[in-house]
Amino acid sequence: METVEAFHTAARRFCIEQFDEWVARYSSFPAGGPYSADAYRIFPRYRLAQDTLINIERLAWSECASADQLKEKLLEAGSSAFESLADQLKNQSPALAALQDQLSAYSTYIGKLDANMAFEVEPLPFRRVLSSEEVAALWLSPLAKWGIRGAGYGWFPLSDDPEPRGALTFHTDLWDSRQGAALFQNFLAHEALARCYMLRELGPPDYELDRELATPAYDGSEKFIFKDDGWLIYASHESSLTLVGLVADFFRKNWSDADSLGYRGPYPTDDLRGTWG
Repeated sequence: METVEAFHTAARRFCIEQFDEWVARYSSFPAGGPYSADAYRIFPRYRLAQDTLINIERLAWSECASADQLKEKLLEAGSSAFESLADQLKNQSPALAALQDQLSAYSTYIGKLDANMAFEVEPLPFRRVLSSEEVAALWLSPLAKWGIRGAGYGWFPLSDDPEPRGALTFHTDLWDSRQGAALFQNFLAHEALARCYMLRELGPPDYELDRELATPAYDGSEKFIFKDDGWLIYASHESSLTLVGLVADFFRKNWSDADSLGYRGPYPTDDLRGTWG
């Protein structure tokens, strides 16, 4: 791994690990109600790790002339995320202290990166934050082929859009019970697709990512996963998954009863097709 790529990967890994650590600590706090001082000492840390990671994944490490230049950009990624969050939480002194401490830990880590550790960095799957221009182009084409209206709009079967020709729709309970995610990965491998796009209802960020990170599951934001206009998966906030194009054909070949399994609503049912109530 080149030194610049190793530094970029190390910074990503630091933020991912910090995010996981602080989210785990925050999970012990009761849900709802006003934030306590202790909560303000925790959650700003994972928010800063997350926002810093997004900034890092906007960087094109291959365009940096040197490792030192990349280190400067990595430090800027942290300070930019800090400034934005500090402005949001400026009236909460415990939160500001937590943010400053988290930024200091990140900056210290970046400052200690050197060429000798390039061989020790464990690779991560590729993930890149798309520019606004790239996202606008993707919403227009290829997604326009399927009648998708753009960011902030749902799609079939939740909207009043006509059913796309050849579409399959599944409840996530059925998808999970039949290991749909694994079969989707088999589809990507079958098509020799190393990477694809993921546009999010609540994007930015929207991503180009390695296929192993292409997970068609609702995580607080609806998703459109695709590579070109040949296929698409849409994951909605109502426990539905819509497949069109080549991926629908692939699932039909592997699930002979696919057309009899159609989604009927978000609430769980014994037949795993769901109901609206």
